Amino acid sequence: MNMTAATLAIDEYRSSGVLGNVERSDAHGLVSLLFKGAIDHLLAANGYIERKQIQDKTVRISKAIAILDGLRSSLNIVEGGEIAQNLDDLYDYMQRQLVVANADNDSSIIDEVMGLLREIQEAWNSIPNEARR
Repeated sequence: MNMTAATLAIDEYRSSGVLGNVERSDAHGLVSLLFKGAIDHLLAANGYIERKQIQDKTVRISKAIAILDGLRSSLNIVEGGEIAQNLDDLYDYMQRQLVVANADNDSSIIDEVMGLLREIQEAWNSIPNEARR
């Protein structure tokens, strides 16, 4: 894991008001919190789009992009092989989509990204305890 990007992502999540959860989580739990944080920021961004609060929307989308960057940097492409590469490509796609959503105030794109994040989060959370390291 690239510690600088991962640390920035965790710091970003800490600033979301769940510091206690971050400090009590193991590595697997931290990734789960990052998924939740990104989704929470995107939910808020959609609300800001509805209320035409553009500056707040931009802040929330930027935070979600930073969390996605942290998730990307945590991938080990060498050891993770095709799965890690596919996740890297998917995170990259989501980041690019969020840039478009931000520019166009398009909540449907944000919904798409949240759906993808939820699918990955569900798969991540279904990993058995004995397989987590």
